[in-house]
Amino acid sequence: MAHFVKPLGASDAGFRQGSNGALASMTIGPVGTTKVVVLWGGGRGGEILKLAALDPKGNRLATTRYLGQEGGHKPDPDGDDRWFLRYELKTASAGTGTLTALDKTGMPFARIELIVETGSVSKIDQTIRGADISTTETQSSVVTSSVIPFKSSPVPKGSTLTMGAATAPVHELLFRMNKDGTTYWIGACVPENTSDFTRAYVFFHPDTMASTDNGTYATFTGNWPRVQRYTLIQGVQLAEVRPMVLLVPFMTAASRTNQSTTNMFASHGFDTLNTIMDACQAAIGKTPRGTKLDTVGVASFSSGIEHLVRFAINVGGTGIIKEQIDFDSAFITKQKHSNLPKLAGATNIQVTQMSPHDPRVKDAKIRSHKWLQLDADAWPTTSFGAPRKGGVVDGFTLHNNIGNFMFRAMMSTSSVT
Repeated sequence: MAHFVKPLGASDAGFRQGSNGALASMTIGPVGTTKVVVLWGGGRGGEILKLAALDPKGNRLATTRYLGQEGGHKPDPDGDDRWFLRYELKTASAGTGTLTALDKTGMPFARIELIVETGSVSKIDQTIRGADISTTETQSSVVTSSVIPFKSSPVPKGSTLTMGAATAPVHELLFRMNKDGTTYWIGACVPENTSDFTRAYVFFHPDTMASTDNGTYATFTGNWPRVQRYTLIQGVQLAEVRPMVLLVPFMTAASRTNQSTTNMFASHGFDTLNTIMDACQAAIGKTPRGTKLDTVGVASFSSGIEHLVRFAINVGGTGIIKEQIDFDSAFITKQKHSNLPKLAGATNIQVTQMSPHDPRVKDAKIRSHKWLQLDADAWPTTSFGAPRKGGVVDGFTLHNNIGNFMFRAMMSTSSVT
């Protein structure tokens, strides 16, 4: 029986896949796929060999598990048939590298090229809000010019923010995506005159959905429409500034585990974003041309910082994230939460009622971010519907004001244009 790869060193170990003959390389995919491979030959001392599936940087392409000996083969003249060993490979990340057989000392016996293919979103369905997705929507928001005094220190006495209407014709879309055997939901707001689909902004709603809401997620019922409102609230504010797509991924409590079956961006996050952008084009009557995003901004409100952090983990390595904005997560002091990550190549901004030097801001590292502090004195009482308690607007109302009304002002000076 012939070897399937040229052995390394003095061993006669080799790989084969089923009965497909000589094997110099093997392709598996996408992430989450399992495959059984057979290794011919044992270690010098007769031990079971270990398999390592790594890319050139040492990152794991697949996990491996020994299943046992494979029978049913005719004995070789030297009796090596007893060393047909079966292993299960479960792909962990896309890329190209090697599958290497190692003895107990870590010495390689044989090696083949291993390719884990890029996965794809299997299907996206469009669900339309109302009968007509092309509408003119108006949302209340802070007028950009009124923010200027707060960008310098000290703030001129008597400076206050001004409320105004953001108005733009948009398409509000709701997509159901089936990926990695899981249903995911994404909102999108597409300005009517959008022509560039290589840039987009992603907005993460607060991480308030409980594990009890997991059961209604597949049908997007129960409490889920409560967070769907952010699609228009923030999307119209962005659309008035520039014709750019806003994506609002709807994230479950289960997404906190950041697995491919719970978090839509945990596997092939970049490809997932591109597929959603293609779906946006198709939904408004344009022909998708295989979107490749090159610039993305990402923002979160309140505890949504947890979703933003995981998004940065999953997608930040692509280099497409050019801006991150945290809307008032620093106000959350009763429970521990993540901080806005310091992402290389991105502008990192905190918009908050808290001073970066407030003792409740625990992580000194985030003080290197850009900060826009908007405390109670910045907000008028009537136009924002924020009644004062004892002469001061309460902190929770300020929290909602920052999350709901500041997006237009921040987009007007955004580096994602």
